[in-house]
Amino acid sequence: MRYYVLGLLYILLLSCRDKGTQISPVKVYPSGIALKGISGTSVNLSWQVYGGYYCGWECFPDENDYKHIVPDYYEVYTGTSKRNLSRYKVISGKINNLNEILPQNQSFYIQIKAIYSAGAKEVVSNIIMVSSDKIPQSQHLETQYKGFTIDNQGEKFVSFWVIRPTVLNDSKAILVGENNKNEYGTWFQDKTNNKQVWLWKNITSAAWSPDKRKIILSKLIDKKIESVNELYIFDSESFQLEPIPFKGKNVISFSWSPDSKSLVFCSSDSLSNYKIYKKEVGVTDIVTLLEINNNTVAFHAGTQAIEGFYSLKWKDTDEIIVQKSLTYIKGNQVLGEHQIYSFNLNNKTLVRASVFEDNDWTEWSLASNDSGSKIAFVSRRSGYVALWIKDVLKNRMYQLSNQVCLSCNLTFNEWITNNELVYSTSNNNSEELTFYKVKLD
Repeated sequence: MRYYVLGLLYILLLSCRDKGTQISPVKVYPSGIALKGISGTSVNLSWQVYGGYYCGWECFPDENDYKHIVPDYYEVYTGTSKRNLSRYKVISGKINNLNEILPQNQSFYIQIKAIYSAGAKEVVSNIIMVSSDKIPQSQHLETQYKGFTIDNQGEKFVSFWVIRPTVLNDSKAILVGENNKNEYGTWFQDKTNNKQVWLWKNITSAAWSPDKRKIILSKLIDKKIESVNELYIFDSESFQLEPIPFKGKNVISFSWSPDSKSLVFCSSDSLSNYKIYKKEVGVTDIVTLLEINNNTVAFHAGTQAIEGFYSLKWKDTDEIIVQKSLTYIKGNQVLGEHQIYSFNLNNKTLVRASVFEDNDWTEWSLASNDSGSKIAFVSRRSGYVALWIKDVLKNRMYQLSNQVCLSCNLTFNEWITNNELVYSTSNNNSEELTFYKVKLD
């Protein structure tokens, strides 16, 4: 009987839903405002109200069933920090778009409030960040896709290599391809003489040494539950493969020393403990530089954060740039923030080099240039996915890309020089991949 009543109620609701267009729209206050911004010499702000609707128990409400009450006016707040916002201007009218000329070469935090005098009510938007800098013109890079194949014991593996004119070691590469069983294989390829050296079946990430001779290889071993990596050094001239006696778990990042004689890498285990190691080429031993033992029980109890290391960059003889993450529980949310540190190899000190604000923006791909003076990162701080730069010396941030595409992904690729970088965009719908080069001032 219970299921009969529930079924009858469901049919009744559906039936009422068909009559939704006949219901007189109810005027309601919105429950929030979603604010977005586009950086530039003229900053563009756009916002959309949402939620707060009600049309009765008999229907599933949608946009045909309600109308948001128009505010008496909007207040625009700006500031140089999220905690120091002041009223910048007041605007009125039924608008949701604004072009505003702000003082140039600065970054601003912006928030909008909708004020309803009659109801003594205000609805507050999210806080975004935009820069008033002129967005540099990005140069579209012509790319070509070239297929390479290798035969290993009767199995053919195919890799499609995206060739860009800016990539170092354009003539040589570590390729990862697939066979007809959807299995991965890795090999060394010299496209100038078509020399090939088969390495193994498995997915591999790699990084060239500054002298363009050696490559560090991280071979992924699928253990189903967690990632386990094996590390090797491959000599592209002698084709010798040197295993690194690493007994850790997941290798997260690695970087070569400027003289190509040493490397550092960081890893984590199944208990979320992180370590940074140093290895000299030709020397068997590896040295532990930094170690963090996280208490995961305390983390889940909300009394301790989990710290982790990512994105190592060997800056000069005795300094390494380290990205440190902090994940913690606040209320019923899992929050996180990223911090950049400088680690001195001589005195083993870790000093915070750059501050990324405590925020709810999703940010990733933090990558410093060779000098460590600038950090590129991808962020949603403007409401759109964009590439940003943190200038460590000037202690300011500005935006480098303005591709407004909800279905697009944006990825930082590489620093070419201290003031030039390459990034790419990909479209989830068309699967189109496009590369851009941009030069900083």
